[in-house]
Amino acid sequence: DSAVQNRQAYQTGGSIAGSLGGSVGGSMLAGAVLGPVGALAGAVGGALAGSRAGAAASEGICDAVDSTGSQICNPCKEAAATRPAGYQNWGGGRLGAGEASDPVAQVPVAPSAPSAPSLGDRISETASSAGKTLGEAASSVG
Repeated sequence: DSAVQNRQAYQTGGSIAGSLGGSVGGSMLAGAVLGPVGALAGAVGGALAGSRAGAAASEGICDAVDSTGSQICNPCKEAAATRPAGYQNWGGGRLGAGEASDPVAQVPVAPSAPSAPSLGDRISETASSAGKTLGEAASSVG
């Protein structure tokens, strides 16, 4: 029995992070030496190697937590169990000394015009597409 809950989710997260990092690093290194073809090969190779490295790293961390979990003192365990939920009521009512019958002020909002996707949106979309393609390639390989 493992003390780490959701071990598989952590392993998947480590695998994804390693894949993205390895892909970027491999692409940059191989691309600098071999040009565009090297960049593509480095991205694929880096993603596969990084995925395995990330999964292994998260597995190692989970194993370390498992091995030291029994060494946590009882007051620390009790404090963790009684931690507040994090939600706090900060109000939400109207500020000031207005009457309930006062009309609520409406702030005019400029109509939003459709705009072209930002650089960040394009990078995110490209990374998502690359990750999906690499995931499919990794599934077919292993």
